[in-house]
Amino acid sequence: MDAALTALDTILSPFWTRRTPWIVTGCLATALAHEVTSGDRVSLAAVLCAADGMATASLAREIGVLKFLAHQPSVLPLLGSGRAAGCLYAVTPCTDGISLGEQLTREGPLPADEVLTQVIAAAVELLVDPRWDALRTELGFATFVGHARAQWTVS
Repeated sequence: MDAALTALDTILSPFWTRRTPWIVTGCLATALAHEVTSGDRVSLAAVLCAADGMATASLAREIGVLKFLAHQPSVLPLLGSGRAAGCLYAVTPCTDGISLGEQLTREGPLPADEVLTQVIAAAVELLVDPRWDALRTELGFATFVGHARAQWTVS
């Protein structure tokens, strides 16, 4: 994998310059980098395509979801993705800040009506948009919705 990551560094270097060593966990590699034009910090993630079909498919799904949710202000934008040097890669902004758990600890739970509105909007989007067909199948979405209807009553 080292040779592939070195080749990937070379290919991506006109756009992003890696600042930390690659951290390899299984067949997934991650690193921090800077965008060449703006100097902004970014996160790089790469999977050696030949190494593990499931990891490649998983990263490909994550890239697809990020592309689909690009209009959502609370979702990190996908700055770049593709295949190079035998790797599938994705680039997102590197954020400093607090996790959702830390935010909930500090600010307390969100108001129920706000959460319910967001959940309903997300569920409707999942139900009607054909780009979510594979995800609905993978999650068994029909089963989930049926179970949720049986347990939740909104008045």
